[in-house]
Amino acid sequence: MNKSKHPILLYAIIGLLVLAIAIGPIYSAFAEPSFGEGYDDHPKIMDFSEIDDLGQGETELIYRFHPECGACVRIKGEVLDFAKTNEAGLKVYMTHVDYEENVPTGLYRGTPSLLVIENGQVVDEFVGSSEIPAFFNDVNDGTYEVQ
Repeated sequence: MNKSKHPILLYAIIGLLVLAIAIGPIYSAFAEPSFGEGYDDHPKIMDFSEIDDLGQGETELIYRFHPECGACVRIKGEVLDFAKTNEAGLKVYMTHVDYEENVPTGLYRGTPSLLVIENGQVVDEFVGSSEIPAFFNDVNDGTYEVQ
């Protein structure tokens, strides 16, 4: 009698393992990925075909980063602070370059980068750990005029 119980238990364990392995990719396909601490507190954009809907009547920003980019790490605090409290009230979308889809070729020069969007068009781009904070200062002191 004991011999018949072991194969059933073994099959049940194998079945649960297969189910657990299958659920991971299914969950990942439907769950929004985490961009990391702080970034997830802001709106995300991953599909650049949605860019046409941005900046309609006002300026909006897209911050492109990668968590292993040294320059991205250096300015992370400044980016997150600006996104929360900028003087112009600009909405800042976050995008992790590993998750981007439908990115137009030739438009973007690297990470970190900040895209200025007006009426669904990229009207300006700032790249690097010095250009982006300088842009933030210009917005906050009023020398960069936004819609």
